[in-house]
Amino acid sequence: QVLDSAEPSFDPSEAHNWIKAFEPDEFLPETLESGIINNQEIKTSNPQKELRNNPPIPSKTLIHKLAETGLLTVHKNNKMRFSHQIFGGFLAGNVLGNANIDKVLELPTWSGKYLAMSYFAALHDGTHFANKLIVSSNYPLHRNVFIVSRWLRNAPIDSTWRIPLMEKLVEIIRKPGLPLGLRGQVLAALVRSNDEGIRLLLRQMLESADPDLLQLCILGIAILKDIKSIEKITSLLEHKSPNVIRAACLGLVTIGTHSALDQVASLLLHAEKEIRKIAAEALANDTNEGHAMLQEGASLDDFLVRWAVVYGLGRINTSWAT
Repeated sequence: QVLDSAEPSFDPSEAHNWIKAFEPDEFLPETLESGIINNQEIKTSNPQKELRNNPPIPSKTLIHKLAETGLLTVHKNNKMRFSHQIFGGFLAGNVLGNANIDKVLELPTWSGKYLAMSYFAALHDGTHFANKLIVSSNYPLHRNVFIVSRWLRNAPIDSTWRIPLMEKLVEIIRKPGLPLGLRGQVLAALVRSNDEGIRLLLRQMLESADPDLLQLCILGIAILKDIKSIEKITSLLEHKSPNVIRAACLGLVTIGTHSALDQVASLLLHAEKEIRKIAAEALANDTNEGHAMLQEGASLDDFLVRWAVVYGLGRINTSWAT
């Protein structure tokens, strides 16, 4: 009912009408129509009139109990809401299968609607919802595709809608010319999907000639800490694009193995001036070996190493670095 109203807050009297079929007979007083719950009591603007015209109010209704648990909270102007929208979305998602799919999709755009669909897809078969949204992908921002992509991390791996969604996401991330931020949203969806095949997919896309795609794949591999990709990322340290080299340094430092860190340290010692700076800034992200390498580099005779190390130390907010 809250989902259908498209409003996060609701009137307590409405709420009592919504759930009166579940209330015991003694908890169905007419007196609840004008009151709100506050500190386990129902208060109205005119309590004397209420006492004259209505029978005594029972102390514990379902609405009372929900408020006592903290699931519902009371606000001014005779309004209530779920203490967090995730609670309402989860509970609505449990029963969303009883609703008409088209009518749910036609509801006004608000977070409660998409939370409910997300949890429905996690608990039940969300194929109909997903397919409807994927088909209408809202080019050029693909808003509906990204709505469904947020369901991946909680949805069962064998959900039938995952395959067409993954195909659509790969199509978007591979498309050159799209904004890097838009393709970055695809990367975030892929790495949070809990799909083991994503590592292999990102490794394969490291063969691309698109520097923007290479940056994203490297960062995705780093998030997943895919050790098998270290050799391929290392080969990209000689790429003509400084952004790809920066992503490769960040990726290797994030993966954090000795061999990965050694590759970045080698750049700091032997690469061109600007590339040394990129390597030093990346090493600042590793609080153990990376910081130790910068400390050591600060004392070397090579002027270019010390120059680059300054930029790395500048990213470390500690007294020793200063």
